[in-house]
Amino acid sequence: MSQPFLIPAQAINKEAQQQKEADLLTQRGQKQLDIGQAESAFETWQKATKIYQKLHYEDGITGSLINQNLALQALGLHYRACNTLLSAVKLDANASLCATTPQQPTDKMEKLLTAAINKLTPSPVNLLGLHNLGEVLRRLGKLDESKKVLSEILSAAKWIPSIDTSGILLSLGSTKQDIYKQAQNKYYLIEEPIFRKGFVNFIQQQAAESLDIYQQVIHTPNAPTVVKLQAQLHRLNLLLDFDNWLAVESSSGNTKLASLRNIITQQIQPAVAFLLKNHSAFSQLPTSYSVYAKLNFAKSLNKIPDNQFHFIAIEYAESALETAKSTNSLRLQSESFGTLGKFKQVASRKSQVASKFCDGDLARNAVLGKAQEERFLKTDPDPKRAVCRDSLLKPLNLLKLEQSQADFEEALTLAQSVQAWDLAYQWQQELGNLYKEQGKYKEALQAYSAAIENVTQVRNNLLSTNTDLQFSFKEKVEPLYRDYMRLLLADSNPNLSRVIQTNERLQIAELENYLQCGRLDLVALNDLKNLASIPSVIHIIDLGNSIEVVVQSPNKSIHHHSVDPNLVKVHADHLLQTLQDRNFANTKNQVILDYSQALYNSLIAPIKRYLPPDGTLVFTLDTSFQSLPIGLLHDGKDYLLKHYNIAETLGSKVRQPKLLPKKQLRALIAGLSKSSPSFKAANAHNSLTELPSVVQEVANVKEQTNSSVLLLNEEFTYKRFLEEVNTESFPIIHLTTHAQFSSVPQLTMFFSWDKPINLLEFDSLLKQKNQIDEDTIELLVLSACQTAKGNKRSALGIAGIAAQAGARSTVATLWRVDDNSTALLMKEFYKELKDGKTKADALRLAQLSLLSNPDYSHPYYWAGFLLIGGWL
Repeated sequence: MSQPFLIPAQAINKEAQQQKEADLLTQRGQKQLDIGQAESAFETWQKATKIYQKLHYEDGITGSLINQNLALQALGLHYRACNTLLSAVKLDANASLCATTPQQPTDKMEKLLTAAINKLTPSPVNLLGLHNLGEVLRRLGKLDESKKVLSEILSAAKWIPSIDTSGILLSLGSTKQDIYKQAQNKYYLIEEPIFRKGFVNFIQQQAAESLDIYQQVIHTPNAPTVVKLQAQLHRLNLLLDFDNWLAVESSSGNTKLASLRNIITQQIQPAVAFLLKNHSAFSQLPTSYSVYAKLNFAKSLNKIPDNQFHFIAIEYAESALETAKSTNSLRLQSESFGTLGKFKQVASRKSQVASKFCDGDLARNAVLGKAQEERFLKTDPDPKRAVCRDSLLKPLNLLKLEQSQADFEEALTLAQSVQAWDLAYQWQQELGNLYKEQGKYKEALQAYSAAIENVTQVRNNLLSTNTDLQFSFKEKVEPLYRDYMRLLLADSNPNLSRVIQTNERLQIAELENYLQCGRLDLVALNDLKNLASIPSVIHIIDLGNSIEVVVQSPNKSIHHHSVDPNLVKVHADHLLQTLQDRNFANTKNQVILDYSQALYNSLIAPIKRYLPPDGTLVFTLDTSFQSLPIGLLHDGKDYLLKHYNIAETLGSKVRQPKLLPKKQLRALIAGLSKSSPSFKAANAHNSLTELPSVVQEVANVKEQTNSSVLLLNEEFTYKRFLEEVNTESFPIIHLTTHAQFSSVPQLTMFFSWDKPINLLEFDSLLKQKNQIDEDTIELLVLSACQTAKGNKRSALGIAGIAAQAGARSTVATLWRVDDNSTALLMKEFYKELKDGKTKADALRLAQLSLLSNPDYSHPYYWAGFLLIGGWL
């Protein structure tokens, strides 16, 4: 938890009156913050800062800036808070540390941090500033940097006896808990078994380290009450979350995890009992801390599958609300009302499945008090009382649902009044769920729509951040979009334009979340200008209980077809397994055709009448289909590729498509034909081999392009590649080297001679280029890629590289294709580009040239090439 700065009594000098005034302002700001008046506290501390600056009192300046940071954090302005702290501790030169998007690889930033911190005088006020910096970095989601700062100052503080390290330890435990949570959420997104195994061990390690730190804090003799209570609350929350995760993971028969779960489960009940017994500690905290402590405890209680704890959770949430009402913080009140609404909603749903006690006295009682509600929770085995129980359940549930709705509505009003959009979207989502349950579909649609607008606003706001949106994207954010699309499509006359727009937003949000970046500079297909011909756009959306195919024709008419997922997913999964099998090249054509024809019949045949006979099709594919080559789908006579150019986009958004003029066929060509030191890197796939035909491929590309630069084998080092990219302007970057795509961004990489280059490093490399040269990379080619087995989201990795590169169009392969056939295909591809063909047309003709070659007609050789982004 962040710590405030208070003026030491001995800091008195000849300007005693001004010093006293600043002292009073410092104390007043703290009182204002304690009762939830963060904005007033910020203004008060700004005044104190100005006085200290006049007095040239360095500790006072540093301390009041630290206090300003606390007010900014309370207002949700973590980016500003971080920059304020950098000024406080004289680390302004490291301003990129606070950037909400990665500016450089974490290991480089950690080295810079260590060097900068070591230069600081280890005074109490500097350590306090760094402690707060570690906290705000955690809130910004920069967890490795947060851990580094906190670990460094923890070591330094041990040499200063007057420093209480319990607060620093608590912050370090919180950062490690967030690392655990981040790893857990990444684990849910990982599809490759080989990578999931590593994350299981990492999650256990982070949970154990965090729990150990909390125990250290709890047993620190002189630790402040507020710090110990926070440690107990965080520990309970982690125990419950870890226990739930272990329950799921051990259900598959993992005895090691099952044994660990037994140890964790045994610690939960004592932790709850201790906090309930020491409930008076909550009232000893400053007002705002007390509210959050009660809400956090209530959230933990609500996770325990025991009805008695759900009612205790409601009591703590009600107490938090009463405390929040005593402050002027509308944000605190909004959080309290919304949390209380959630608990009442859960209680309502629990009561629908719980056994109810019913007797004549209660049946005659029209008003249901709390004591009577508790009696309803008792188990009654008598089936004759079922009718009575059901008749009384209805008014009970209606009462609770109405209460939840009222709480959410009040929470929403308060959040909107202070523009707390990160809270507003949550309450709108909850209201949408409630309205849908009640059959109020119009109100539900309005609530979901407003929630999505607010999520978009929060994601686009670079001056604040919300790590919850990053860590829980699949759990909290993605369902909002999909629930909204389901409800839109349930209408007898669905608003298909709104469905397309919502799917676009979901896929762009997914890509930004994958990259952990800010807003991407992309344009919706409907907003593109100066296109000679408009392509048909096909959205394939997986809503779980249905697969939705929405096609927008060149004349802008929109049509829709719904498919039973059982008719699609089995064939899609089997085809993916076949494509990712190491023996794919030897698979009989008929096996592949069986799957590709079944998929064509389900997905394309029903909308075929809305498509032109030829031209370009642009596909926006949901996760389940992103690793499938759509051109491989077969109508019984021909592959789809025979009739159409095919491009893919994520969210049907691209950089403005642009034809590549002949004079711009200038390329930076880099490749590896030999085994290199980078193949032995820790994250490298163990199947990387030499690519002897790369020599011919790069020669072909150089021949077909103008004034190109070639880096082959030992010349293709990271440093040399960096120099060439930053020195010259290359419309085309052609990399014929091993590359691997993964659902884990850090494992999506391509290989230079001396090291693998992952997404973050590629981003850092190209950002340096963009500072020198604003010309867009027109075409990025990755011609020896492979997708990690089990990954269904290859397009996400490819789109990630394209987005980081700022490339208008990207060509890549979904699997490791034979290098001889790839050399031929690339020669044909660049020949067609030189003849003035569009990128999509050139790629299609190159693929068809292989298909017509008896030696390379098997789909293994030609089907895996994918064009993402601009098709011109």
